[in-house]
This record gives sequence, structure tokens and C-alpha cells, in this order.
Amino acid sequence: MNTYNLLKPKANEVYLFQTGADGIMPVAFLIHSRKKEKTHARFFEFVASSFPKINKTSVPFVTDMEIGLVNAIRKNFPSCDVLMCWNHLIKDLKFNLQQMGADQSNTALYVSHLKDLLRSDSEAEYMTLKDELIRKWSKPVVVYFEKMEKDILTHSGKWVIDKYQNLYDPYSGITNNACESMNAVIKRLNKYRELPVDCFVLSMFYLQNYYINEVQRGLAGIGNYTLRTKFNHASIPKDEINVPKQLVKPADIVKHVMSEIDNVRDTCSKDHVSVETESSKIEGANILPLVSETSDGTENPP
Repeated sequence: MNTYNLLKPKANEVYLFQTGADGIMPVAFLIHSRKKEKTHARFFEFVASSFPKINKTSVPFVTDMEIGLVNAIRKNFPSCDVLMCWNHLIKDLKFNLQQMGADQSNTALYVSHLKDLLRSDSEAEYMTLKDELIRKWSKPVVVYFEKMEKDILTHSGKWVIDKYQNLYDPYSGITNNACESMNAVIKRLNKYRELPVDCFVLSMFYLQNYYINEVQRGLAGIGNYTLRTKFNHASIPKDEINVPKQLVKPADIVKHVMSEIDNVRDTCSKDHVSVETESSKIEGANILPLVSETSDGTENPP
């Protein structure tokens, strides 16, 4: 799961549900203005009904552990684990160290220690290393760490992540970062001081179209994706690839969408001016005086 503050200047947020271990692709997205559990719940009810196999195969969800979000996931996917993104753990640690007045060198040291703990191969190894490192920490850091330790032990440690094939990365551990192509789209959208909802929705539409086409190409054995042997029965011939009518490369999506929006606005603006002008002509032609005056100034009825 990814959360973005994109739809400026309004306080709207977007989070994306993406799937894939070897390759990540966007599956569904939600635009919401408040982080309410009932909003998250409606979204995951939709995801659960659309992809019932997720719960059966116990696919893990990677999030920032926002309570409402986690509750909604657990309600709709009781068989699935919820894991915590390492980036959020590190970001939270840095923020709290800053509040404590830690300088840059101490912050770097504590972050390094956290990463070493997260990379432990087992909970026992983690405990041994923690006992060694904690002696070097200040009391405020120890107090803070004790509050966040539960997340590491149950949602973030390498030994927890290793239960899932191809999920752990030795450098980044586990993150909920979007794939490269999605990041490119998000970064380009973020450059705009004001981002209308329709621009975001169209961007996601084109991005999903791109991946639909890539999946089909993979099924036909010609794309960037490779069909696993156990799914060979799902292969299709090349002539069955249904190419979307509007296919745009991820790098060109935002430029294409903004151009589309500008063209629509120009057309609407011209049509509006044209309608107003025509309306004025009609109104002018139909206006008749209610009373006419004679040469001597007296009024005649119409």
C-alpha cells in the first residue's frame, strides 16, 4: 500500500493497492479526504470481492501500520499478514531523534543500529544484538525504542519477512515503494502545485492500461514478464492480445494527460463563448419594444 498527498491544494490523499513480488503493478486506488476506518473498510471490501484468492493464498500486505488501515485489512483478509515498511520505521526514528535534539552523526548511528536489528536472521539473534547495542543508547532513545519494538518483532524483522518468497531485500529490507514506472508518474504529478482529481484518475487509467497490455504480452511469451512454469496453462497466442485503444508509456502519461485536459478546457471555453455570442444574437433579434411613441410624444399600444 502507498499513500500520497497529491491532490493539492485540497487535503485529499490517495493510496494505491499494488501487487507483485518480482514485478509490482497498480491494481486499485482510493481517493479520500480523511483517514477513517470505514473509508478503508469499503475499499478493501471491494478489493476482497474482486480478488478472493488473495485471502486464500495468504498474501502479505505492506503498510505504514496506520490503525484504521490495518483494521480494515484484517477484517477483510483475516488469513493475511500485515507487514510494516522499513522506510516508515526509519522515518519515524529520524523524526523522534530530531525532537530529542540528536545531531546528524548520532542520528546516522541510531539508524544504522536499527537497520542491523531489522536484518537479524532470527528473533534470538535480534535479542542478542539489541542487548549489545542498547547499552550505547541514551535513555530517551531506549524509551522510544521500547514503544516501537513490537512492530519490529511482529511485522518487520527479516525473520518475519523471510516467510514470503522474493519479498526481502538485503538493502532496503521491505518497503511499500511503488515500482519504477509508477514512481515516475507520481513524481511528475507532484510537480504541479494544483492537481485536479480528473488528472490523477486519467493518469492511473493509462498506467493500468499499460500494465494490462504488459501482462497480456507476458502471457503470449513476448513481454517483459515471464509466465511461471506452473501457470503455462494460462498462456495465450499472440493474436489474442487485446491492445487497449489508448496506450501510453509511463514516462509520457502525465504530459499526455495534461495535454488532454488542456484541449478539453480550450474546447469547452470556445464552445461557451460561441454559445454566449449566439444567444446574444438571438436575444437581440427577438427584443421588441413594449410601447412605441408617435411623433408628438404620445404612446401607442404595441
